[in-house]
Amino acid sequence: MKKKIKIYYRILIGLIFLLIISSIVLDLILIKELKELRKPRQLIEETSKACYMPRDCFKTEEEYLN
Repeated sequence: MKKKIKIYYRILIGLIFLLIISSIVLDLILIKELKELRKPRQLIEETSKACYMPRDCFKTEEEYLN
């Protein structure tokens, strides 16, 4: 009986450990995706600020990325 309980505890601890690791990995993936999503927003903000000068409105996207 004691041996079965130890096995169940090991399985439970293993599952909790896997849950923690998977949540950390998913958080890292989400952080990476959010950083990628932020780039176009920065580009839009830069273009809206730059368009007060008419000559800046015609810059290409490549110039803003550099």
